[in-house]
Amino acid sequence: MENSKEIFNRLLSLPLFSGLSYDDVIEIAGYARLDFHEVTAGEAIAREGEASDHVIFMISGKVTTTSYSDDRAYSLTEYLDSPFAFQPETLFGKNQYFVCTLTALTTCSYLVLSKRDLVRISEVNEVFRFNLFSFLSTSSQMLYRRLWRVPPRTPAEAIARFLQLHCLRPAGRKDIHIKLRRFSEETGVNYYALSKTIARMEDEGLLKHTRGEISIPAMERLIKDTRN
Repeated sequence: MENSKEIFNRLLSLPLFSGLSYDDVIEIAGYARLDFHEVTAGEAIAREGEASDHVIFMISGKVTTTSYSDDRAYSLTEYLDSPFAFQPETLFGKNQYFVCTLTALTTCSYLVLSKRDLVRISEVNEVFRFNLFSFLSTSSQMLYRRLWRVPPRTPAEAIARFLQLHCLRPAGRKDIHIKLRRFSEETGVNYYALSKTIARMEDEGLLKHTRGEISIPAMERLIKDTRN
């Protein structure tokens, strides 16, 4: 595991710690428990449905997140690089549980901060409190704006829009396990038009399609190339 100085410097690159100094983090460590962990590839760091009574700060390594539809008919796996905070928005509100599973793809180190300590930090440190409110407000505003976007005009745009709406990050590799019939229902695109569009996008290198699975190597490129 990295030494404490390297870890604290990585924390400072996260939005919740933006504007804080190294000395601020040292002070926080004096009254809040910063619980560090290290896991190897394949280990689950958090599971869908578990109580989110803590926030996870990924410090180093690569991970995947996997989300499922309510009926478990399809799933989306994303490939993410550290550092980032994992679903801090689930700490509050009506449904306080993780909505996807976080799994180590490589050896990873991460920090766990309890909800109680996070609230205490926000009470003591005004900058951290502002960052927390800003993060939660921005997340809410982004979700609201999605409802007012112009509808997709082509099958390719419909595919890109569906993936965007289900992603934690609209960039990087994404793997979706879904049958074409269900994908047609979810996107509102005719089955045959959808199949034809996927084949064309595969020829263009935007995705790879096998039975029951679509893999997108670079989500940002797919979004850019399907936007008119």
